[in-house]
Amino acid sequence: MAVRLRGLAERITVISDVEMAYAATLGDRPGILLLAGTGSIALALDAKGRWRRAGGLGPDKGDEGSAYWIGRKYLKRTSRRVLDIRRTAALARRVLRLAPRSVLCAGIIDEAQGHLSSLVEKLAVGKTLRIGWWGGLMSDDRFRRGVFNKVRKALPLSVIEVKAPPKDPLGSAIRTLGKF
Repeated sequence: MAVRLRGLAERITVISDVEMAYAATLGDRPGILLLAGTGSIALALDAKGRWRRAGGLGPDKGDEGSAYWIGRKYLKRTSRRVLDIRRTAALARRVLRLAPRSVLCAGIIDEAQGHLSSLVEKLAVGKTLRIGWWGGLMSDDRFRRGVFNKVRKALPLSVIEVKAPPKDPLGSAIRTLGKF
């Protein structure tokens, strides 16, 4: 892509959506970004500037804990056929809404939170964790708290610093990427 865009600007940088979300939320400092929307992925940057990832394999091979995964589980457990990706993922909001009074939905949400927590666990190093979040599922306060509570229980952390997405994600990403 950078080759195809050459000549349009002095400098061209092509990155994925999760790298943009990382730069916007955590800047250029080490940490982990947990993205959970239609799909799910965790992206980590270590102190030596190396990237590592967990998840993000797409709806057919993984994305456990994502909105699509939640919707698919709900449809399978209620004996309904799976819809297209967008409509199946949209069911996650319903499952979240029903979870406080539905054992079925609460179980699906708990399982999803566990999957997302395990993505973070795979990438965490040391006693301090700097973590950012992104995506529609993670914007639900109750869901996000559940994920981070599972992270805290699973990892022997001294400190966990949680960063929300910025109000101006594109501007934040551009400022960070200018430093690389």
